[in-house]
Amino acid sequence: MFFRSSSGFAVLGLACLSGCATGASVQDGYGRAGDVGQVTAALERSAAPAAGPVNSSGAPLAVLVGQTGSGPAIVAVDLRANRVIWQAAGEVEARLEIGRSVAVFGDKSGALIALNVRTGAKLWSQPAPPGSLLLGLSLDGQGVYAVYRGVAGRGLLVGLDEEGRVKFRVAIDERCGAPAARGGVVAVPQRSQFISLFSSTNGKPLADILARDEAASFVRGLPEGFAYGSQGVFVASKRTAVGSHKGGGYLQAKLPEFVRPVYHYDMYKPAQSRHTAIDRNRLLWRLQGHPETPSFRGGRVVVHNFRFFFALDAATGNLAWSYSHPRHDAIGAVHAGSAIVFADAEGGVGALDANTGHILLSARPQGMPATFLVHGVSFDAEAFAGQGPGAHLGEPLPQVLKSIALHPDKRFNDVRLFAIDQLSHMQDDGVAAALLEVLQKGSGEPYLMEKAADSLVARGDARSLPVYVEAIKVKPDYAEGRQPQRLDLMARALAKLGARDAMPLLVEHVRLPETDPGTVAEIGQAVITLSARDVLAPFRDYLAEYRADPAFASEPGALIAAANVLAKLGDSQDRTLLLYAAAEPRTISPLKVAIERLLAESSGSPQAAPTAD
Repeated sequence: MFFRSSSGFAVLGLACLSGCATGASVQDGYGRAGDVGQVTAALERSAAPAAGPVNSSGAPLAVLVGQTGSGPAIVAVDLRANRVIWQAAGEVEARLEIGRSVAVFGDKSGALIALNVRTGAKLWSQPAPPGSLLLGLSLDGQGVYAVYRGVAGRGLLVGLDEEGRVKFRVAIDERCGAPAARGGVVAVPQRSQFISLFSSTNGKPLADILARDEAASFVRGLPEGFAYGSQGVFVASKRTAVGSHKGGGYLQAKLPEFVRPVYHYDMYKPAQSRHTAIDRNRLLWRLQGHPETPSFRGGRVVVHNFRFFFALDAATGNLAWSYSHPRHDAIGAVHAGSAIVFADAEGGVGALDANTGHILLSARPQGMPATFLVHGVSFDAEAFAGQGPGAHLGEPLPQVLKSIALHPDKRFNDVRLFAIDQLSHMQDDGVAAALLEVLQKGSGEPYLMEKAADSLVARGDARSLPVYVEAIKVKPDYAEGRQPQRLDLMARALAKLGARDAMPLLVEHVRLPETDPGTVAEIGQAVITLSARDVLAPFRDYLAEYRADPAFASEPGALIAAANVLAKLGDSQDRTLLLYAAAEPRTISPLKVAIERLLAESSGSPQAAPTAD
């Protein structure tokens, strides 16, 4: 086992800044930034990696970092076998990256710590230059590349081989960000406008890409090529040597309002090189097509929002599939080409088919520590496709959306609203029942319940009629804790569907003392809309029983609604009842006034009221 002492790096790094032969000059100007020939030549030096994981075992890996009962720990999982292959002690500060033979992370001092990727044994460490701040690191299977800020007033790009030997140190702009590497080229964002490309062999500057129309806060080295941007994605090519929204090679997805459009970490911010909440709330995407005419892979992006995943059509924002992870947040996820791979806060791992959302893997790996509070995860899982025939469909989309809409955590109110909205536009069987359940069991902000109510009524789907009929059959029973499901909404929905045959069942609730007065008014309006003259008896009884009840004096709406039904649909006997109620001294005053108005509207002038006994 090779272990490299940490004693010499700081001296060597400072010596380099005062006159190292390789890459020692500071780039003070960007006069040739955006030069198409230079950028094209630099990009051509970058070779795509072989398909599959980078590490030498060939196994798709998830490396989880967090806290066990015995302290900070790093746990490596073989995803294909779904088992822990090694565990090591270590407190990870800068996000761990996986290479061919090593997994490397930054500790609290900014030092680089390398572990054997097969065993987890510590191989070497390299300290940070004195007074510097580690911005981040990147591996590409050929070497390790780190960027520091604050080295003699400059930034510093350091390249090492996987055995920890320094290959080069290049002084760069102090306003620099974390690096990204891809097959022979290292890319470093500088001054929020430039992506500087260096040889990963000797650190020689190759070219500078100029981001003209938006800041370049990130750069990624993907198998498909380099990508950079902030508000969207430029795919690096000769066409985007100068990044312009109108110049082609630029991608930006149409997203719902609740989505934070985080296409990648802000690589200028050291905090984002650590595992933070941004790992749990961002966009996952890959690329396809020629770099000069690219698109998002499959035409989609995937929103990772804590424990939820939503695959969206990048052009329209339409929902393709969704997944709700049970119990725990997914603390990190990656788009691995064919799958979305993730780990949760207590050591579970999972994978979803990127095209269909089918569950490829969802389990706690064998050998995982019994107590493990996971803070973050890194992956080397390119082209992971699950464990073979174990994939299953999971729940239908309406059921997934329903579970999200019913989630009690107030952090997710905006996500719940999105789920309800998506349900409202679906014509699948079971959607009406799902919305009804949201209304029956849901809690939280009133606007969420109102959205569900409006969505249910607006559907107008005749296939939902049996669901409504079953709902209105339910009578209240306090002994069994049974309550009808939002009869006011049932009334509005049945009226929209023209369901006259369901009116007798619905109107029977008018006779029940448990029925809310506001619901009586909604039922009355549905009867009028459908001209259901055969169901007026309960309204007659309601008016006769409660017309003099002082409890209705301040809120007479239900009584007025009953009178309105009789005035518009009733016969001469109903008119006589109304005339009597208007003349009888004990009838509450607001009802008297309303009946007189209704009688006048129905006949053009009020008739003489009969004398009350």
